[in-house]
Amino acid sequence: MFKHQIFHCGGANSNAAQLRVLHHTELPLYYGHLVRLSRQCRRSRFGNEVSDRFLADYVDRVDLTNTVIVGYLDGEQMRGGAELRSLRKVWCNAAEVALSVDAQWRSRGIGSALMLDALCMAQALGVERTFLICDRNNRAMQRIAEKMLADIQFEDGDCLAEIAVPRRHAEAICADACCAA
Repeated sequence: MFKHQIFHCGGANSNAAQLRVLHHTELPLYYGHLVRLSRQCRRSRFGNEVSDRFLADYVDRVDLTNTVIVGYLDGEQMRGGAELRSLRKVWCNAAEVALSVDAQWRSRGIGSALMLDALCMAQALGVERTFLICDRNNRAMQRIAEKMLADIQFEDGDCLAEIAVPRRHAEAICADACCAA
């Protein structure tokens, strides 16, 4: 469908962590990542408390015809993920993006790298606008949205961010991501 650059985030070591799109057979890695999230992180990611069973069913229902999962993999473990999902059953000009990073792997730029990669994927798929919803108190996620030049609004207890993905903007983001990685 499109060429995708794998970003190596750990130097010349062949076992270095990497960002890459997951294939259907790798979705258990996504489940493994989601199930390690704390109760509060799950609530933040899904908007309410969710069980391990919910997460298993959620991952089983991922449809890779209208969803892309970018994983931050360290060896055999997925330490972070970006989920880009079309707002329709097929790819259209709008999508939702959701990020999560294992607690012990935060504050390393992984969330920003995942968002950059998700925006590059969005651009390649013809998506023009992405939407991100996070808790009003989730400053880390808000900072990532701000870096991506999001239009941010606060409503009730949520932060609603809309990120435009015009071709020119996405190409600059992708170029920056390649240089930073």
